[in-house]
Amino acid sequence: MEPASQANRHPAALDCVRLIGHSKASHHEGATFQAIGQRLAAHLGLRYAGLSERAAGPGDYQVPRAALAGRDSRPASGRHFLGGWTESPLHATKAVMHPIGDGAEAVPDDWPAALGPELADLVLPGATVFSVTDALRAGKALWDRAPRSSLRLKQVQADGGRGQCVVDDLAQLRAALERWEEVVGQGLVIEENLVDVRTLSVGQVEIPGQTIAYIGEQAMTANNRGEPAYGGSRLLAIRGGFAELANLGLAGEFGLAIARAAAFDRLADRHLGLIASRRNYDVALGRGAAGAPRVAVLEQSWRIGGATPAEILALEALAASPDAGKVRAATVELYGPGREPPPGAFVLFHGEDPEQGPMLKYAILGRECIADPIR
Repeated sequence: MEPASQANRHPAALDCVRLIGHSKASHHEGATFQAIGQRLAAHLGLRYAGLSERAAGPGDYQVPRAALAGRDSRPASGRHFLGGWTESPLHATKAVMHPIGDGAEAVPDDWPAALGPELADLVLPGATVFSVTDALRAGKALWDRAPRSSLRLKQVQADGGRGQCVVDDLAQLRAALERWEEVVGQGLVIEENLVDVRTLSVGQVEIPGQTIAYIGEQAMTANNRGEPAYGGSRLLAIRGGFAELANLGLAGEFGLAIARAAAFDRLADRHLGLIASRRNYDVALGRGAAGAPRVAVLEQSWRIGGATPAEILALEALAASPDAGKVRAATVELYGPGREPPPGAFVLFHGEDPEQGPMLKYAILGRECIADPIR
């Protein structure tokens, strides 16, 4: 399918869009990755150079599958790649969403100690740990403060809702740590578990010649095994960045979600030296211990993600309509046979995935893509 517009032309220094780091992607993820690269190249007016495991060349607009890390891969700016860079790989994981546990014995050399103390008003009560002993200590401390709460454990390297479980008491915590003993050393988040949760996405995307920001809501669905799975994201996108998004004046939880995501983003710039052209934050709305309402940043994504196809459609639509102030777009992921995309959809994957079974993934523009409270 042809993009909506090629109005956003590329800088003369850029020649092509190149995808980097694809080899471990699943079948449907690989197809989605390539569809994103092709659509983005058309929008930028660049040649699509396909997949590569090597570093990008000087004329490449790089689209890495994961966040970049390390001094050798440090970009001069965010203008020539879609994603993010941090000095340490650890800094691009869930680990940095909480301070290190009080009295922790296992602390990585690259731990950003100055970040944690500034997070209290932005994230859920919780801690990050790197050993079983520290995990038990952190869990007990959280239960001392909120005895009736459940705790959620998250492996910091996992994504897509994988590598998580909920525990209600010390015995369950010990059992979970026994199952995960081999990965705890890579980092484990222990945080208050929420109920009645809605997950918002707050983001900003910069490509050559364009910047957009958005607020949206994630949907859940059931996969072919009947398990909960990501079902897509509905976005309201505008021209500009987080400041312009805040100026929409959305009331209540939506406005608070934008403010807290933007505050976390500023802390990441200050303490992690973040360089990013895609900044996406999951913000949870829900109830915690004793029914207390929560609006908290759950995690960050400084790489392409589930909302990226909708972001590209929003970029196209705003470039094609200079008078438009906002646009609504969505990504949709469905499981099961017999699914068909609606007219005008940007189809990312439609077929049989060897691991997940029959799937349909697409992005689409339209007013129906966003929840009523954001209209």
